[in-house]
Amino acid sequence: MLNPNDPILRLYQSNLRRNPDKAGYEYYSRQLAAGVSANTIAENMRKSAEAMGTAPPPTDVLGIYDSTSGGGNGGGSNIAQIDTTAVTDAVSSAMANAPTFDDLSAVNGNINTGFATTNQNMNSGFSNTNQNINSGFSDTNQNINTGFNNVGNQISGVGNAVDSGFAAMSNGLTNTGQALADQANANTNTVLGGQSALNDTLTSAANDLRTNQQSMTGQLAAQGTNMAQYYADLMQGQQGLGGDIGAFASDFGSFNNQYNTDVTAATAARTQTQDMINGGFDQVQSDMQTNATAMQNSQSNLMEAVGGARMGLAGSPTATTAPSTTTAGFASVDGMAQPPQGQGNPVEGSIAAGVTSIRQNLPALLSRINPSAQKNMVAMVGSFNDQGGLIPTSTDGTGNVITRVMDRSGVLTLRGQDAAGNIVGQNQISVPQMFQLASAALQG
Repeated sequence: MLNPNDPILRLYQSNLRRNPDKAGYEYYSRQLAAGVSANTIAENMRKSAEAMGTAPPPTDVLGIYDSTSGGGNGGGSNIAQIDTTAVTDAVSSAMANAPTFDDLSAVNGNINTGFATTNQNMNSGFSNTNQNINSGFSDTNQNINTGFNNVGNQISGVGNAVDSGFAAMSNGLTNTGQALADQANANTNTVLGGQSALNDTLTSAANDLRTNQQSMTGQLAAQGTNMAQYYADLMQGQQGLGGDIGAFASDFGSFNNQYNTDVTAATAARTQTQDMINGGFDQVQSDMQTNATAMQNSQSNLMEAVGGARMGLAGSPTATTAPSTTTAGFASVDGMAQPPQGQGNPVEGSIAAGVTSIRQNLPALLSRINPSAQKNMVAMVGSFNDQGGLIPTSTDGTGNVITRVMDRSGVLTLRGQDAAGNIVGQNQISVPQMFQLASAALQG
């Protein structure tokens, strides 16, 4: 049988509109004793399958003790009724005023939010403080639960004391009230002690925070000084860079002016060269026309010259044969045949007419022979003067000295030496073969 003022009964009637069944009553009584708030229990009841209409209510609901009819003991006793409502209200008041874990969670949330940016030592201190507070509240809840259990035992004893007399129940309830009062005092002292420790921790944390703020202020001031110096150095570097850029721009302007001057001079030189080339081609064309007219007249002279050269050079070596001392009257000096002292080369007079004819027909001749023969033909023609005499030495465009000798067989040797006397090149040309090549080309 349940007391009409039982908190679990009230929760059932308020949220499920019925009296509690035995299993439900015992389950929610344990939750209430473990510190679960009445609001949480009510919320769970409203979310249950029964409240949502998906499960039927149990049929074994408990009855309510009726103090006016003496129900519950089956005897209809006229023993005077003890005021159990006052006891239940006292228990409910003590439970409502006791601190809950929800309040503690709110305190922890505020602490974590207010000091989340502090250092690890402060967090460790707060963590220890929270643990102390949790321990204090846990002890408080345990004591309250113990008191609730004692009350439950006393209330259970009330039903039993009805049969044996209300005097014993009155004494038990008196002791229970005293125990609750003592426990309430003890809980109050525990909470006050926890609050004092929390205040001390918060005061220490605030002092540490102020200290850290002062340190950060100093560091920010030093950083500001460093930044000011950096910007000053940067401005100085920019000014120096501006001077370098100005000097570079001036040098570049001078270079650009010189480049424009060089381009102008190169353009003028190219125009002059083009004019010279055009004039040279015109002259070459005119010479070719003149030489074409004289070609027939020079053929006989060339053939006579070639015939004379053959008669004077009978048994001569080929162009690839090196000069030697086997030719009568010639000595070999460093591989080059020289005529006897005081005597001219007997071949020179016989080739004067041939060289003159080749020189007159040179453009047409060069167009009819291969490149390697062209080089030797030009070198041979340039080795003799207009009278057919051999030019012994000359200087090229690079300053090298060209030395020329020709033996009795008609092999012309050209040797180039630099200013230090080092040999930089050598070539041998068979003059009779060059005459034969020229005759064949011009006749073709």
